[in-house]
Amino acid sequence: MEQAASTARGVGEGLWLRLGRLPGLSAKPLAACSWCGVSGPAGVFGMRPLKYRKGQRISGFFGLPQAVVAAISIPTSARRARLSMSLQVIEAQTGENPVATVLILHGLGADGGDFVPVAEQFDLSQVGPVRFVFPSAPVMPVTINGGYQMPAWYDILGADLTQRQDEAGLRKSQMAIDALIEREKSRGIPADRIVVAGFSQGCAMALMTGLRHRDRLAGILCMSGYLPLADKTAAERSAANQGVPIFMAHGTRDPVVVLARATASRDYLQSLGYPVQWHEYAMEHSVCQEEIADMQAWLQKVLA
Repeated sequence: MEQAASTARGVGEGLWLRLGRLPGLSAKPLAACSWCGVSGPAGVFGMRPLKYRKGQRISGFFGLPQAVVAAISIPTSARRARLSMSLQVIEAQTGENPVATVLILHGLGADGGDFVPVAEQFDLSQVGPVRFVFPSAPVMPVTINGGYQMPAWYDILGADLTQRQDEAGLRKSQMAIDALIEREKSRGIPADRIVVAGFSQGCAMALMTGLRHRDRLAGILCMSGYLPLADKTAAERSAANQGVPIFMAHGTRDPVVVLARATASRDYLQSLGYPVQWHEYAMEHSVCQEEIADMQAWLQKVLA
């Protein structure tokens, strides 16, 4: 993770982190994160291979000796067995006996380890020990990339993102993420101490799942994304999460999920009565230090 932000390029424009220092945040350099952007005249969405293997032990997460990559099979009923999915998950804790969980969903073509460098910047010590869960999306063909197979929560059928949507894929991933939330509850973390977060495609899945979850969550954290299946949200949303806090952040120069798409999602959520905390930053499809500071403050508030 020593790569400089200026070299963070692949087949896509990509997500990278602005380097800098802010009061209360670690001054350690941040490395390039997810390859989730657009490149070239064909508008190809970028990708990066998975970095971790099942059972691999990884040192240095959150100052802990190690974190473990695990494969979690998501159970479904026999009637819906075709929707079953196995997810590779990275977990790390800031201390023993965690009292809260932050589930972070990556963007298209990335993997569960992609937002570990971002999470490492959070100081949530006033909350108590926190478990971070980083699942990796399954590998599937992505239409906008000519059918190339890459990690994706659902298929991207066109650059518009909302005119044609992969509803089946969205609902399949929703079930898998919902099962991860249920797993945290079974491990002793109440639903109202769980935050579902995501970047780009992961943001779409955080909203898709969080707004429909049966129990009240602590909050939904949205980075550089949009609300999928917006026309079905009002009918399908959970009454328990009617007032769930939502953090939304976006770059004013985002060429992948354009700002207008995000503000339309914000406006619609607000029209349904959701308390949305909105932030804009002078960046592209990225995460910056200002955003990390704002996310930290919001997390401290909703998990207080």
